[in-house]
Amino acid sequence: MTKITLFVLFNQHMRQAFFLIFLFFITDCCIAQKHILKKQKFIYGSDLAFNLTRAGYSANLAFNLKYGGYQFYAGPKISLDQLSNSENTPLGLVAGFRAYPHFYHEHRLDTYFNFDYQLVRWNSACTKNCSDEKDLIHELNVGFGFAYKLTYKFQLNAAVLAGAFTESLYNERLEKRETYIGYNNLFRFGIIYEFNATERQWK
Repeated sequence: MTKITLFVLFNQHMRQAFFLIFLFFITDCCIAQKHILKKQKFIYGSDLAFNLTRAGYSANLAFNLKYGGYQFYAGPKISLDQLSNSENTPLGLVAGFRAYPHFYHEHRLDTYFNFDYQLVRWNSACTKNCSDEKDLIHELNVGFGFAYKLTYKFQLNAAVLAGAFTESLYNERLEKRETYIGYNNLFRFGIIYEFNATERQWK
């Protein structure tokens, strides 16, 4: 069996595993929402994370808003890999949401489902007077993560996601723009601070 065949089989099994995990978390989250506490409030905070994806290393600082078992986040990101390859800073954005199936029980260590979108842009290799001034990468991933509460305001989180990417690059040799689409992985580690969280008892 060749290495290519093994790689294809590995990716197929990985996609199947992520699909099953996705169904588990969605089902668990739907059941959990039936137990929502009557008195809920919006909790807002900030999210600092480091990512490793098909596009390379990146960092993002996001604003997040949580209500019940759902947390939405959005903010700017910077591609650390492209810093030395472009004339200006390669900036982008990150946005997504997390669903905590057991939010109505306070656990120091919790799990969550994660949906994530990322975009980064930087100067292309087009040196002539042309309209292709920016290269960009779109990434869309789903997966799951773990959150560990250091205090009632601070928590560490780590996530593993899978999905797809589309990359638009200017080919200087062929003098044309090319687009690539493929399978993507996302590994993330970060810290979340919730500004107006209140002290709770953990299990």
